[in-house]
Amino acid sequence: MTTSAISTILDNFLEEGIKLSPIGATMLGVPGLDDQLDDLSMEGNEKRAELTRKTLAAIKNETPINEFDRIAKDVAVERLTSELNLNDTFEAR
Repeated sequence: MTTSAISTILDNFLEEGIKLSPIGATMLGVPGLDDQLDDLSMEGNEKRAELTRKTLAAIKNETPINEFDRIAKDVAVERLTSELNLNDTFEAR
């Protein structure tokens, strides 16, 4: 089975997000980061927001190859947009 560009983008978002959020990684059951904390500084917050912006821009440029891809894209665009809106209004800080 071929991996779609949308799946690859979302996989990369998860992998990079885990590096930026050890707490989130631990909540997802990723081993080996349970002794670390997230960088809660403004710089750390900006790194997470930049990853979200980059991922949102990339996924918006992709065309779904099937119904699963279409749903994944729609959900990801909604969630990433909501996350950025919270960040931009300081609600997530």
